[in-house]
Amino acid sequence: MSDSLLSNVRYPSVPLIVHDPYFSIWSAHDHLNDGWESHWTGSGVGLCGLLRVDGSCCTFAGEPGGAPAIPQTGVE
Repeated sequence: MSDSLLSNVRYPSVPLIVHDPYFSIWSAHDHLNDGWESHWTGSGVGLCGLLRVDGSCCTFAGEPGGAPAIPQTGVE
């Protein structure tokens, strides 16, 4: 398959934390802050990523509560 075809592939989920076959956390959303991540069984996991820069708090993973979401520009 050519590289141009692979660049348009949308995987159903992206692994975020993989420890062993029974403990892994995945994101099934287009962006990390579109919703909560899930366990491989499909049950939700309350994983949230926050970043503080110059005193301002932003979210980069999980549903943004009161903090603005940082735009995601890609997945590798």
